[in-house]
Amino acid sequence: MGELTDMPETHWSARVNERAHNSRAFKKFIHCLACVCEEYSSSLEAEAEAWTSQTRPACGDHEETVRHGETLTCSCGSEGHADLTASETLLRERGDCELRPMARPVRFE
Repeated sequence: MGELTDMPETHWSARVNERAHNSRAFKKFIHCLACVCEEYSSSLEAEAEAWTSQTRPACGDHEETVRHGETLTCSCGSEGHADLTASETLLRERGDCELRPMARPVRFE
């Protein structure tokens, strides 16, 4: 297991993502999720994440996009958060249901 002591609070990187995915807690979460899926006769499938945070859902392009940290901009004029873009891209490509707006999480202080 990788050392998880120096993970930054913001600005995730490929190295930090690798540490998170290799962590014991992440593996335990995936195991628990697989057990729940099995109990409810559902399936859990691993999906490749390549290009998901650079592909714009609006135009489908990933070659003309520019990512600066968490922000993604495209030559078509669209701009957004890279991780939210990745989620939307995965849902559009692999989902078989209509995408609807979701409530933004509330931050309690």
